[in-house]
Amino acid sequence: MSALAHIGSPWRRMVRVAHRARVRVVRFLVERDLSENSFILVLAVLIGLGGGLGALAFRWLIDGFRVLF
Repeated sequence: MSALAHIGSPWRRMVRVAHRARVRVVRFLVERDLSENSFILVLAVLIGLGGGLGALAFRWLIDGFRVLF
């Protein structure tokens, strides 16, 4: 039995998608043979994009709840 067996199906799917994305990003970075500075720059850009998209999603949720209530 896997460690995620007790978690519902949507959560398991989200974990699988996140794992696949993580594997693809790591594979992409390893194949490029980046220097340490380039790796840190790419990582900073990815984190910035993720944070920006998270902020947009959060604002969307706030606007959605404002409309509901």
